[in-house]
Amino acid sequence: MAGDLFGVWVPGRTMGIILVADGIAESLFPMLPGALYNDVAKSFAFGFIVLTCVALPGALIVSFLPKAGKSKE
Repeated sequence: MAGDLFGVWVPGRTMGIILVADGIAESLFPMLPGALYNDVAKSFAFGFIVLTCVALPGALIVSFLPKAGKSKE
């Protein structure tokens, strides 16, 4: 997919950026609900609301990627 979107001449650079960002997100964001745990309500709800608010813009950005099979010419 990265090759189709960004070209086959720069896959190392492209995947390097993608995988570093993904690795950081995968290591930090699972701890976020625990850090935002509400001791009063005994709930993880606020942490999951924050995660949802972070994920929605990401899904929106992905929806603007070019569709597969469309030529750039």
